[in-house]
Formats: sequence, C-alpha cells, structure tokens
Amino acid sequence: DGHPDFFAHLARLAFSEEKVDEAWEMALRGLRRIYERSARSSEWEDHEQDLGLLLRYLSDHLQDHPAPPEVVEALTELAGQLRVPEDHLDLGHCLRHLGETELAREELAVGLASDIDGENRDEGIRGLLTMQVEDFERRFVVAVDELALEPQPEHAIEEMQVFLGVQPEFWPALFFLAVGYKRLGDEDKALDTFAEALAVSPSQPEVLFEMGELFDRRGNPKRALECVEEALQSQPDEPKLSAAMARYCERLGRIDEARVAIASAIELDPDSVEYQALRDRLFTNDS
Repeated sequence: DGHPDFFAHLARLAFSEEKVDEAWEMALRGLRRIYERSARSSEWEDHEQDLGLLLRYLSDHLQDHPAPPEVVEALTELAGQLRVPEDHLDLGHCLRHLGETELAREELAVGLASDIDGENRDEGIRGLLTMQVEDFERRFVVAVDELALEPQPEHAIEEMQVFLGVQPEFWPALFFLAVGYKRLGDEDKALDTFAEALAVSPSQPEVLFEMGELFDRRGNPKRALECVEEALQSQPDEPKLSAAMARYCERLGRIDEARVAIASAIELDPDSVEYQALRDRLFTNDS
C-alpha cells in the first residue's frame, strides 16, 4: 500500500519499539508519498482528503528524536504544497519543532485562515505563540498558577494581556484574564471578558460555568441557569455543573428540577460533602 498513512503506522510502530532508524526510513517514504500526492493531486481519487496522519505523528516524535537531514529536507519541501487546512497545521507544528520558524508560521497561518474545528485552531494559535512570545509555555503555566494562588494577581493579568496582544483569539488567555478580574473583584470586566472568550470559542463549559456563577452572585439565577444548561450539553458528566444547576433551580423555586440535578451530581461525585448538604436541604424543603 503506497498511501502515506500506511507508512505513518509503520513509523509509529517502529518508534514505539525504539527502532529509530527504521522509523525515520518509514517516515521518509511516507513524506515522499505525501509530496507526490500533493504535487500531482489530480492523479488520485482521494486528493481532497487529509494526508496528515504522518505529519501529526511526526509532530510528537520530533520532540523526542532529532530528525535526519533527509527528513528535514522532505518536510521543508512540503511547505506550500498541501491542500487541506489541518495538514498545513500539522506541517507547521513539525517545522516549528525543527526550528524552521518562518516556514512554520506560514503553514500555521494558512491552516488557521480556514474553517477548522476548535481543537485544531487552539493548537495552531498556541503553536504561533510559542514562536512569537519568548518562553511562552513556561510563562503561561506560571501565570495560571499565580491566578490561582497569588492574592494580588496583577502580574499574571499583565502576562495574559501580553499573550492576547500577540494572538487575540487565544481563548484560554481570555478565560484566565477574566478569572484575574474576578479575583480582583471587578465583576463587570470579568463578565465582559468571559463573554469575549465565549465569542471566540463558543460553548466552552468552564467559561459558561464561571459566567453562571457571576450571574448568580449578581442576583440573576435565571441567566445563570441558562449558562450551566448550555455547559451541560457538552459536558454532561461534570458534577459541579449539575450541582450548580441544582442551586440555580432552587433559587428559582424549581425544587423538583433541583432535586434531579443534585442527584446527578452526587451520582458522579458521591463523596462530596457540599453536594450531600445541598441534597439534604433540597429534600427537606417542601416548598
């Protein structure tokens, strides 16, 4: 079978067995097939299909194994040749690990300019940030930790603003920036920033949960309930969402719905003292 995916699987198997030379040989043969299919795409019936399985695998392996010169050459020759947005992104990640910064940026930018799913978009933007912001990954992790632990997280807020200044659609930075505003007590700015994150990446459960908590705190359990119901559509097995729904329904006087919701939360997390206390209150509430 001459399809690139065939060589992708052989290369991955060889890497897993620590047969590194054999793995790179299979990878090289696969990369050459990708180039052939991209350069003369009309010769294959599946020319519009994703060819990037090998590229996805290599973006992982390149972090652990230095590529031979012929593999580096084969990857750089693919720049500008691919047709599927996700393939551009996968190649961009490979080139980034090789230190081919300009080519990597071009491939990632081409992929991000298309209509792609949220996960691929997030990874592509994050890949650009690693090249555009010095020591990005470490700084991002440190800033997130500071937002959780520091009593005055101004430095972490500034870091998130730096990241957003480079990539305004990096929704995790918007989310954590909003968390920072919330920590500082600026609920208006926090809500606005959570809404920005949701506009960039719709239906994110964690964003919706935080918005719900703020709406509830501001005396609007109806809007809070709408947020958590939307979050539950994509993350139905998250107990804190069901518990939040129970609290909001209780405040709205919808006790039967609150009881169902807290029962779901306890089924998912039976050891939670908080959920048990809410259940006890709801089941002794006859209103």
